[in-house]
Amino acid sequence: MVVELPTIVIPRIMKHFLKTFCFPFFILFLMYESPQAFCQKPLGILSKANLCFEKKEYDTALFYYQRCLSEDEIPKSFKDLKQQGNNHRQGETRIQMQIANIYTLKEEYSSAESWYRNALNLADHGSTMEAEIYQNLGSLYFLKENYEYATLYFHKAWIIYLKKPRENSGRLVDLLSSLGTVYAEKEEYRRSLSCFHKADSLLSISNKSDPARKAGLVINTGGIYLKLNEPAKALSQFRLATNLISGTGISSTNLLISSNEGMAESYSLLGKMDSAINCIDVCLKLINTNRINIKQDCSRIYLFIGTVLARQKEWIKSLEFCNKALLLLVPDQVSPDSIINNPKSYAATLPDLYKIFEQKGICEQQVAFCSGYDSILLANSYHDFIRSKKICDYICKDFGRENSQIYHELTKPILVGIIESGFFLKKKKGIANYDDLFCTVDQSKNGCL
Repeated sequence: MVVELPTIVIPRIMKHFLKTFCFPFFILFLMYESPQAFCQKPLGILSKANLCFEKKEYDTALFYYQRCLSEDEIPKSFKDLKQQGNNHRQGETRIQMQIANIYTLKEEYSSAESWYRNALNLADHGSTMEAEIYQNLGSLYFLKENYEYATLYFHKAWIIYLKKPRENSGRLVDLLSSLGTVYAEKEEYRRSLSCFHKADSLLSISNKSDPARKAGLVINTGGIYLKLNEPAKALSQFRLATNLISGTGISSTNLLISSNEGMAESYSLLGKMDSAINCIDVCLKLINTNRINIKQDCSRIYLFIGTVLARQKEWIKSLEFCNKALLLLVPDQVSPDSIINNPKSYAATLPDLYKIFEQKGICEQQVAFCSGYDSILLANSYHDFIRSKKICDYICKDFGRENSQIYHELTKPILVGIIESGFFLKKKKGIANYDDLFCTVDQSKNGCL
């Protein structure tokens, strides 16, 4: 029985909290390779394990994979011949790597690391399997925000893959994409670009035609150009990605939405608002046509429009779109504070809600400043910033990332908003007690520093 096990890769645009919350352009996903067959362990148990994995029943899958590793479940015939022994060892290595992958998906990173290292001890030195384990370890350290170790293990995998570049061309493309993502997180944007360009070149000279994969690389490249404040270059990349997808009849809705979002942001930075709105309209049509998470996707687009308008200092219009984004996720009759009191009920939308409340707070604050420090607007701004901060705290606590550097970077503008709106609100009302603001600053001073 041939079982396809994943090598964890970090490129491409999709929607998942870890990418939405932790970095703007890239999303974690599993790329299924087609390695050599597992050794023939009891097919019933292995089949059950694979089926549970596909159904995302990870705890049950773990139970069955671990049963495959137990001595009683290993056929004695594998101990008779050397070749069969090698197959048995390879199969055991792959099962251990799969168990590590599951722990990674469950975000139990210490267990995942332990199983990856067990698999490394069994893998043949210099083998493709060893490189795959190194690559997955690199991705694991990336999730733990240990970018130096992530880079180290990606380079270990790179050295092995390069021994057979033609055979491993697809893996090299994925590895370069992952390295590009790591360098982007380290704000080494030129090195990130170099990795994406190399991956694109390698994909172009390979015999496999994969426009969707190439489009994903091009979109990543466009995102880096936006980070470098080079919107014209970014625009050309997003246009190329759109042409790659549209010209082949490939149904890649997520990639089309991402490329049009990128074009919209590029146009807005270039001051071409009409073109930006046209791209946003395309995104909305794609969402409505394909009916994919329609409310959440439309909410994200409305928030994006609000962000673009805020960049043009159109604060009132921006606030209108932020409210539209919020109403798609939270019904009008529901109090925003009910989200804070019962966050589990809104778990799927929390990464969007914290950004909506943050943007609402910014717009309300700016409109208040323009209206002579209107106390009602300042109060709304203050409370929306507080809601955004509490949602952020809950998400990071739930993911075990309270001490995350990225978390502190994300909350800095929210803390500034709380302090500014709170200060002017108290000043406007003539209240001299700033203890709660000092408390907010004190609780978060390490992150701010």
